[in-house]
Amino acid sequence: MIELIKRYFGKYKRYFIIGPIAKLFEAILELTVPLIMASMIDNVGLGVSYVIKNAALIVGIGIVGLGSALVCQYMGSKASQEIGTDLRNVVFEKINTYSNENLDRFGSSSLITRLTTDINQVQTAVAMFIRLAVRAPFLIIGAAVMACFIDLRLSIVFIVLIPLIAVTLFVVTKKTIPLYGNVQRKLDAITARFSEQFSGVRVIRAFNTQDYEEARFEKTVEDYKEEANKTAKISSALNPLTYLFTGLSIAAVLYFGSFQIKAGTLTAGDLIAFVGYLTQISLSLSIVANLIVLFTKAAASAKRIVEVLDTENALEMSISDENNNFLLKFENVYFRYNGANEDALSDISFNLGYGETLAILGNTGSGKSTLINLIPRFYEFESGLITFAGRDIRKFDRHELREQIKIVPQTSLLFSGTVLDNLKFGDKNADEKAAVKALETACLDNISPDSPVTAGGKNFSGGQRQRLAIARAIIHTENPPKLVIFDNSFSALDGATAKRLRENLKKYLPDTAFIVITERINSVIDSDAILVLDDGRVIGSGKHEELLAGCEIYRDIYESQKV
Repeated sequence: MIELIKRYFGKYKRYFIIGPIAKLFEAILELTVPLIMASMIDNVGLGVSYVIKNAALIVGIGIVGLGSALVCQYMGSKASQEIGTDLRNVVFEKINTYSNENLDRFGSSSLITRLTTDINQVQTAVAMFIRLAVRAPFLIIGAAVMACFIDLRLSIVFIVLIPLIAVTLFVVTKKTIPLYGNVQRKLDAITARFSEQFSGVRVIRAFNTQDYEEARFEKTVEDYKEEANKTAKISSALNPLTYLFTGLSIAAVLYFGSFQIKAGTLTAGDLIAFVGYLTQISLSLSIVANLIVLFTKAAASAKRIVEVLDTENALEMSISDENNNFLLKFENVYFRYNGANEDALSDISFNLGYGETLAILGNTGSGKSTLINLIPRFYEFESGLITFAGRDIRKFDRHELREQIKIVPQTSLLFSGTVLDNLKFGDKNADEKAAVKALETACLDNISPDSPVTAGGKNFSGGQRQRLAIARAIIHTENPPKLVIFDNSFSALDGATAKRLRENLKKYLPDTAFIVITERINSVIDSDAILVLDDGRVIGSGKHEELLAGCEIYRDIYESQKV
């Protein structure tokens, strides 16, 4: 929490200065009220005019205090909302710089919780910090000092009261900070479980496993409830203990004060003022107790946010550079997923020239998708060298590299809006003319750029979604992509449509190279080169005829697909 305040204090220091000062002024005014009340009680014989004058003074203090409080409230709201907005933008921007390795480490559910719930906790804590973090401690100290001036002997109560509550706050805080972190992690688990079940609802219904999934979700929610209850049981002790200690203190003051009034060493007004200060201390201690709980939650959330912001991208820039005549070149590349015991890719080497088409085939789990994820630097390879347009890909800024490489993933995800809105993901400057050309190339002549798209593109068939994803990757207004990667992107297309689409692509992007991952050999027989993978290794490369003669796995796949 303190770390985040330090980062944003410079930008919003006017809120952190003006707000607490305004609240401090209100607290000073509040400390004068018990003294005025005491004077009214002790001097009631001076007449009604004296009482009215002092009552008017109290009302005036209340009005001025209200204005001061409103200034503080405004400053707290502005600071919390602006810091919350900045944090959401910064965290979202940071997440978008992550490599797939970073995303795998956190998990989407945890990142969603950090971007929403955790930032909300910090945002609330910032508002309360500005509004109450100065006022409550000042009232406690100020009321104690004022009470000492009234009667030093009765003030012994404070010497006992304040250490008792301080120890209670320390013990509860120490125990609850790690517990709140556990609560947030349980909340991550709920988000993950819900996301998984929501995205797989059709599969769940198809296999009639609703009861099983409901039981799993209930178990996850129950775990969260138990952890939250465990934390609440400890933190909830603060308020009752605070009220107990202050209640006993007020009783002690009234008891011993009554003897002093009888002895004539203390006036009734002074005793009322003393109780008033003790009441102020009681209320302030209750506020402090609630602030401790709030700041404890926020501290756990802030730690999770800082973890996101301070995590370095797993992809580092390289100082090496290479020159060659190929658009893409792999040289003895090895890759292993974080935490895995074995390499996912081993000794991968191949070349792809400008304007050429490379097909990659292999059985499920052979490493095809892993290989293409290295090209745009979604993951960093362990060793070897990958060059693009003659440069080590690690020397590219990731945005510069990905501007030249377009990918059509296995899952053709579309976003709500219009077709043109979705195509602009491929080129933000795309207009209707460019969209029409891209749609025609993708064999979608009957779809208009203005056609609506529902969330996920559910109002289109699987084949249409695939072709819309292809149109999104190939659309361009000025510079066409140098490389387009199709990750099993023709699976929902019939043979005739797939053939016509490949012919259109060659006409529309004559100088662009293509990498095609597919399960159907017939669709890539005419490729300039075919790469065959098995268990993360290249076991065959060349043209169709060469592989039929020299690669057993390729020959088996071909024979199994012959009609």
